[in-house]
Amino acid sequence: MLFNKKLSIIIPAYNEEKTLKSVVLKCLRLGDVIVINDCSSDKSFEILNKINSKNLKIINNRYRLGYDGSLNKGINFSLKKNYKFLVTYDADDQFYYKDIIKFTKYLKKNYQIVVGVRPYKQRFIENIFAYILDKKYAIKDPFCGLKGYNSNIFSSNKKVFTYNSIGTEILINNLNNIKNIKQLKIKIKPRLDKPRFGNIITGNYKLLLAIINGFRILK
Repeated sequence: MLFNKKLSIIIPAYNEEKTLKSVVLKCLRLGDVIVINDCSSDKSFEILNKINSKNLKIINNRYRLGYDGSLNKGINFSLKKNYKFLVTYDADDQFYYKDIIKFTKYLKKNYQIVVGVRPYKQRFIENIFAYILDKKYAIKDPFCGLKGYNSNIFSSNKKVFTYNSIGTEILINNLNNIKNIKQLKIKIKPRLDKPRFGNIITGNYKLLLAIINGFRILK
């Protein structure tokens, strides 16, 4: 049986009506799914409410919190519900859901963080940050949205992302304990439509801010 009752799959979602149902239904085969609807203006809310599953929890933000704010909600909810393993997963259907099984396997082996390594990065500036972290810490893809966490890495249910890190802050905070971090090569599918992260200018600007703040932590 693939379903793991100790697993929470956290999916931040903003205007992903084309892929959201498919992603949620596939992930429900493996564990409980927590979707954080970040004030979507498309049909995401209606789509989610038509999925009839006791293993699906929908959290609707009252106002836009962004990617990290939505992750905070999903992680804190999962910790309060005492899930042992937490996996973050993007709603754009670029990941292969069965990779979650591999991630959980290593979390059971007491790795604290499992990070996906994509075959290519979406933006140029991602490559720069990955190159620097690879040279110093052997971390190859810090911005990959597919990450797994053992719940004991969180000391409390407080805010786990304190700045807009695009999901990298927990990883960066634990780079000095690299032996407890596992990296797994994953494949990705082409995105079906335009990314919600922003165009070439706004997207790279967000990444740059995340990188600058990340270096502040590393110092």
